[in-house]
Amino acid sequence: MKIKTALKIITFLCTFLFLPFSNVLAQTGDPFEGSTNPITVNGKVDRDIYSLLSVSPTFVEIRQPSTVSLTLLNPNGTPKSGRNVQLYIDGDSQGVTISQPSVTNSSGNTTGLISSSISGTYKVCAKDVTEGFDILLLDCESVYVTPVPVPSIFSEPQYTRGTSNNVLWDISGSLSYQYLAQASKVSTFNAVDFQSNWIEAKGYNFQNLENSQIYFYRVKARNVYGGESAWSSY
Repeated sequence: MKIKTALKIITFLCTFLFLPFSNVLAQTGDPFEGSTNPITVNGKVDRDIYSLLSVSPTFVEIRQPSTVSLTLLNPNGTPKSGRNVQLYIDGDSQGVTISQPSVTNSSGNTTGLISSSISGTYKVCAKDVTEGFDILLLDCESVYVTPVPVPSIFSEPQYTRGTSNNVLWDISGSLSYQYLAQASKVSTFNAVDFQSNWIEAKGYNFQNLENSQIYFYRVKARNVYGGESAWSSY
């Protein structure tokens, strides 16, 4: 009896272990078969690896704008028109002014502007907010904001006879500039005795000076966008 019972157990185990998995499922049944409850899968894409961003020029002076060009693309390379895109700075944005782009055109293109009143390096990024949530463009670019160059006053003699003096200077910058010149009896310029208006000439003739009086002179520049330099050395 014990031998017959053992043979029956071995036969049962072999039959079960070598039964194909598909047959087991068929015999046990599909747990979702006949279910009336819908299955919902939620998800969203919040990264855009296909769209493009560029800035020009890359190096700008204080308050000089840089143009940010955007091209929004689908995964297959076709343009995405009618998209609402916002520019932002990844990091400290103190002093930054952003002119946001309009919606993308039929070619997926749009442009915005960025400038800063503070020199530094700024990482410019963009996000697509059309769908009501942020889709971040992974293509970011840096803009380098430099100080307005300081004018250099040409060498002055220790003493200039008379009641007038013509002060000349030059500047290394490539933009258009205006200049403000000052004259003072003290090197600290705590009291300014004479001052020009903002002028475009790289020189100014100070009048009505006191003969035999030592004067100190300095000048600063302002670019066409309103960014001002530091004062020159006197």
